[in-house]
Amino acid sequence: MTTAPATFLVGYGGKRYTLDAASALPTVANMEPETKRRVLALVLDAGAAGVDLGIGTAWRSLAQQEATFFARTTPDSAGSLVYKGQRYRLLPGMAPIAVPGNSWHELGAAVDFLNYTAPITWAEANCAAYGLRSFAHLSSGAERWHFQRQDLTTARNRVASVPPPAYVWKLPNAASNPPAYTDWPTMVTNTAKPLVQLGARGPAVTYMQEVLTACGAQPGPIDGNAGTVTITCLIAFQRYVGLEADGRCGRLTWAVLDAWVRYFLGIGAKP
Repeated sequence: MTTAPATFLVGYGGKRYTLDAASALPTVANMEPETKRRVLALVLDAGAAGVDLGIGTAWRSLAQQEATFFARTTPDSAGSLVYKGQRYRLLPGMAPIAVPGNSWHELGAAVDFLNYTAPITWAEANCAAYGLRSFAHLSSGAERWHFQRQDLTTARNRVASVPPPAYVWKLPNAASNPPAYTDWPTMVTNTAKPLVQLGARGPAVTYMQEVLTACGAQPGPIDGNAGTVTITCLIAFQRYVGLEADGRCGRLTWAVLDAWVRYFLGIGAKP
């Protein structure tokens, strides 16, 4: 079982925050919601893996972007950066900076992680599973610390609205009415459900897909076939509830899934 740490680094002053406190900071609170969901999922899972992945900055106002821009550049008629009709060049030793009005940070759709080698390397290796990509993948290795959504449009005036990756979903509050799955009363009392893993088929797989769907996941068609999408959702469920994320639905995973079914049916407490 993995356990996320109690506090996280946010900002460049070495200060740590609880998840709730970090989420209330303007740089996090003002992020585009889907970007924030993906970034926090990555940070939480990094912590659970023993990696201290801190957030340097995420959302920035236009004024903040402008102040950062002027701190890192100097006017130069031969400079490659143009802002309000004037050319600028980057000062020696300064990190690259987007021209104000042209940064994904201003839309809250990007994050700069604290630039420590080991956490950034971990984030680069794992970000795709959270629907994120590093700027290093976009700009020949520059700004390794900068990450943004994989599905951003090329137009900066809007953020793409697409279904989120199934593998970073979080369990919602239970539906006000239980889902109309007629097999649930029988399946939830069956204590001899088989092990479900990639390639499995049958009623138990159907039941598992139904429960994942009711919890807000996207396991693909409810067809009784444990394909790649279904197992990816199962792994996300296991990770979320603190089980070993091995993609195998055995005794412990069935117990948690059944607990959610009892809750949905109104015959048990919320897990």
